[in-house]
Amino acid sequence: MPLQKLSRTATVALSLFTWYAPYGWILFVEGRWYWLKIWLVLPGAIVSALFRLLLSFFRIELPAWSMVPLSILFAIGLLAGLLFLMFQFPRARWLTIVGALLLAGLMSWCAYGLYRA
Repeated sequence: MPLQKLSRTATVALSLFTWYAPYGWILFVEGRWYWLKIWLVLPGAIVSALFRLLLSFFRIELPAWSMVPLSILFAIGLLAGLLFLMFQFPRARWLTIVGALLLAGLMSWCAYGLYRA
């Protein structure tokens, strides 16, 4: 398989493309500059919003200012997890790519719903 023999640079580039390509709709919407500013943090923003919703079921409220650091941490953690899977399991890179595309597509769809709201 050609995916097993990728260089480290190509693996990182493929991971970044896989993770951020579903957010390409941002380039074609009005008010794109705001969305482009937060493009790198968008996957983490969706996860942190879900985390905040989950905590609200237990009547735990997070302050509004904590959303940005949480979003950054979740975005870094998700991308680090993707890179870990890509480097540790080269035989399953295609499966990792498909899973990451599905997850990023779902989060992009949620972000598009927030844009439309």
